[in-house]
Amino acid sequence: MLERINIAIVIRDHFRTFYNYRERIHNSDRRRLNMFEIIVQLFVPAAVAIALWRAGVTLPESSLGTLITALAVFGALLFNLLILVYDVAGRPIGAVLDEVRNARKWTLQDLHSNVAFAVLLTLLSIVDLVLAAVGEKGSIVQPTSLAFFYLGSLFVLTLLLILRRMHMLLSSDIARR
Repeated sequence: MLERINIAIVIRDHFRTFYNYRERIHNSDRRRLNMFEIIVQLFVPAAVAIALWRAGVTLPESSLGTLITALAVFGALLFNLLILVYDVAGRPIGAVLDEVRNARKWTLQDLHSNVAFAVLLTLLSIVDLVLAAVGEKGSIVQPTSLAFFYLGSLFVLTLLLILRRMHMLLSSDIARR
C-alpha cells in the first residue's frame, strides 16, 4: 500500500538530473553527479529559510489563502507541463544524429523528473500552509513558516531549472526546423 504513494522515487529522480551534460553526450552510460549543483539545490533554500526565520519573518495569516491558491494554480500548470513533456517525447524528430536524439531524450527525461519534483513541492507547500492556517497560532507559526520558506525557495530554484531545460529543448527543436 505505501509503495503506491512512495515519493522517494520522485526525489531521487530529480537529484539524478544533476550531472555533467558534456560528459554524458560523449559517454551515454556515464552519469557522474555534479555534487556542487546538488549542494546548491539543497543548501541555498536552507540558508534563505534560516535567514528569514532568524530575522523573525513569519507567514502573515492573511496571506495563507492567497498562497494556497497560487500554489494550486502552479500545481495544475505543472501537471499540464508533464502532459506536454509526454506529448513531445512521443513525437518523431526525423533524421538526426544519434547524439542529438539521445540528448533530446535525456533532456525530456530530466525535464519530466524536475516537473514531477516541482509538483511534489507544491503539494508539500500546500499541506504546510494548511497546517499553518488551522494550527494553533502561537506554536505552529514558526515551524510552518520555516518549512514554507525552504520549500518555496527550493520551488523557485526548481522552476528556474525547468525553465532552462524547456528553453534548451524548444531552442534545439526550433533550430532543426
